[in-house]
Amino acid sequence: MPFQTSVNYTPVVGYAGQIADNEEGASVVSKVACAAIKPGRAVAYNSSLSIADGVSVPASSGACAFPTVAGVALLTVAKQPANFAQYDSLPVMARGHVWVDVEASCAAYSTAYVRHTADSSLTDLGIFDGNAGTGKVAVSWARFLTAQATAGGLALLELNTSGGSGAQGTLGATGPTGPTGPTGATGP
Repeated sequence: MPFQTSVNYTPVVGYAGQIADNEEGASVVSKVACAAIKPGRAVAYNSSLSIADGVSVPASSGACAFPTVAGVALLTVAKQPANFAQYDSLPVMARGHVWVDVEASCAAYSTAYVRHTADSSLTDLGIFDGNAGTGKVAVSWARFLTAQATAGGLALLELNTSGGSGAQGTLGATGPTGPTGPTGATGP
């Protein structure tokens, strides 16, 4: 009978498109893929197939902005590790914390960029990055919560596609100076 002789001290943190936690207020909606989509990629509404809830990876910088952006395609057990095919129903996180692949390095609490146009060998549209560059646009609806030094590595992303500036939306964080704090909308 075989015995376990080793223990993995560095388990996998997560997978691209995996929900990171059960944050209160997280929002996941069901959409229809207009083309092949990898889990963990930004998706935007796409009416090219006349599908009411159709989404695809962004094909322009405008597709990465409000109100066109839909969120991030989530990983499902049925699709792991494959892509969603055209006309597949896919879950999309519009607000919450999700693991994503990064095209290059990113710093914790930094602005997230989304690739919308191929640039030389960088052709993975909808992938996130921590750096500006050709074919990428900064998005106000997402920020990295963890750092990642390796291209193709995983980073934790906070997103809020419900509108506003920053991953926390137009109101900002709650607390002493937020909308529910003593100096906010309900304070003195």
